Amino acid sequence: MIGADVDRLSWEGYSFSKVVETQNLAVAATTAPIGWDGRGTFSELVTSPYLAFRRLRFVRFWAEAVQDSIAFLNQFTSNKSLYGSDAFTFSLAGLPDPQTLTAAMHGIRSGSLTVEQAHNTYFFPKYAKRRSASPDEA
Repeated sequence: MIGADVDRLSWEGYSFSKVVETQNLAVAATTAPIGWDGRGTFSELVTSPYLAFRRLRFVRFWAEAVQDSIAFLNQFTSNKSLYGSDAFTFSLAGLPDPQTLTAAMHGIRSGSLTVEQAHNTYFFPKYAKRRSASPDEA
């Protein structure tokens, strides 16, 4: 629809742009509890701090889901009656804990954490390190 004349998609009593806006707001409202951004469907309607807050919420949701999954698996794999001396557990390193993400969400809300800091710390830390490296370090 790039370059499409949205007015041509509307007629008396029906506004295509209003329908799209309503759908985007519905996606925003529906996904709010877990923080998913709906693949950017409503990003033009909100501020960047709000999007960062939601992304942090989604990362927290994901981190909790991963932690719960690992705990569930470990109930079985650590059971010596099932695996004997071959019992084992799963672990994951490098994922921020939910409490840290909750604190970051509060930081975005209060203004003590900038969108860029959230981006570099929680969303894409690997790329932030590359950008900050001096030419001698690269």
